[in-house]
Order: sequence, then C-alpha cells, then structure tokens
Amino acid sequence: MTHDPHQRLGALSKGIGVNADGTSGSVTYEDTVVRLKQGWRISGGKVTPRRVPLGG
Repeated sequence: MTHDPHQRLGALSKGIGVNADGTSGSVTYEDTVVRLKQGWRISGGKVTPRRVPLGG
C-alpha cells in the first residue's frame, strides 16, 4: 500500500472463486481508495484475471 498526504491510497488485493464444477479462478485487484467524511471508499481501480493456471 502506498500513502499520499491527500488521503489517497493504492491497495493491491487478490480474489479467488470456485465454480460449481470444482474449477477455480483468481483475480488481482489494483484499487485507489480515498478518505471521505463517511470513511474510506474505492474511487477506481483495475481487475486483472489470471488467464493461465498456476503450473500450466
């Protein structure tokens, strides 16, 4: 995570899903979050799916 003095952060996270047939997939989220009066909110980002299975 990177910090900006204007209350803006970059966040990197992973997601995984399991399908009904037992296969799975994963994605990487690269988000920008900002601090508002209501709290932290995602202001934009990018989702990158993994196209090739690990070891494949």
